[in-house]
Amino acid sequence: LACIFYKHDKLRHLNCLKFSLKRVKDVKQHIWRKHRQPQLYCPTCYLVFDPVEERPEHDSHVQTRSCSAQPRPAWDGVTERQRSFLSQRETAGPGDVEAQWFSVWDKIFPEKPRPRSPYVESGFTEYVEMVRDYWTRSGPEIISDVLSSRDLLNWGVPNEERDLATFHEQLLPELIDVVVNALLDRSGGGTTAPSASNSDDHATASREGRPAAPVPASFSPQGSGVAHD
Repeated sequence: LACIFYKHDKLRHLNCLKFSLKRVKDVKQHIWRKHRQPQLYCPTCYLVFDPVEERPEHDSHVQTRSCSAQPRPAWDGVTERQRSFLSQRETAGPGDVEAQWFSVWDKIFPEKPRPRSPYVESGFTEYVEMVRDYWTRSGPEIISDVLSSRDLLNWGVPNEERDLATFHEQLLPELIDVVVNALLDRSGGGTTAPSASNSDDHATASREGRPAAPVPASFSPQGSGVAHD
């Protein structure tokens, strides 16, 4: 089974692929351990403290009131209030695993459409989906940066922004085709992506302030070791 948060944002939660989640119970346990919002923080500046080791520091910080007000961060994860449904024992039979998984999804992301499947799909499929997600999130910025660097971007031209959006949308199918064909060629026609390092691409993306292109854990040079949460 896949982590709920990985299915919601594959690029951000790529590390979740390292964990072997066989049951819905495992998924819930993983969520509480790895995707929990901060429990102890300053209500003014939202500085986070460890609830076990930094309780005195938190109390002192709050009492002194020496910090300045900050906007509440958009923390990703489940809250203490949501802990109750994560701790509920599943009573449905083995055949209802998908229904149980989607039930958890609906509680965490009630306004988001359900993913196609609760499972981690084949490495090839996952890779293509990550490319799609990456392009959806960063494609417009990449196009804009490239055109700007070549002095081809002129916001004085009518409908320039609309044309860029259309260009981005039309490029996605071609980009997917290029990626799929490249992966097939390098794997000898199979469905396993190459394990070449993308360190240069990641470094460039980091310098430019956008997320690095995704590299699934199963395609890393170190192999596809799986951790048990």
